[in-house]
Amino acid sequence: MLTVYSAQLSLMHPGMETKQPVAVTLTTPKAQELFTFLRSSYIDERSGLPRGIPQHEMRTDDIDGFPFYRPEPPKILGRLPELKPAVLYIFGKSSDFSSPDARQEKLQTTGIGVGGSGGASRGWVQEVVLPCGHLVPMDCVTETAQASADLIGSELLFGNRKLRSSRKLGEVSHIVSE
Repeated sequence: MLTVYSAQLSLMHPGMETKQPVAVTLTTPKAQELFTFLRSSYIDERSGLPRGIPQHEMRTDDIDGFPFYRPEPPKILGRLPELKPAVLYIFGKSSDFSSPDARQEKLQTTGIGVGGSGGASRGWVQEVVLPCGHLVPMDCVTETAQASADLIGSELLFGNRKLRSSRKLGEVSHIVSE
């Protein structure tokens, strides 16, 4: 059986006349939003959702008994040491998914492995913590855009310097004649 969900916008204060843009709130149930991000690892017939089976999608040591799971994060976390490009983590301070310990683990792990960038100690991994929850770019739009633009700008400058250096090397004759 296919269950179809729909989201509707409703006025926050119906009947209130205003000349300003009208504020709206999403009427999507919180459970639906949760199941967009996580899979349940238990059976609850009231939800109408099938039970997830984390053991079929994850390594046993990555299952912590939490009632919800996603198979992707442990896999991604395991590959972070190999990450080569510059990284800017933008975290929400009050996010349940980005505790200070979890943020620190990502900062200390990213780029430090074989093929990686060298990590935070070499300046390739940075973080910004914004005063919001998990949906950072929706809650702190301007701050997220500014932090991203700052990193992109510095990476473009670095790339241009690297390109100029490469071009200079290309101009040097590598053929030695006697």
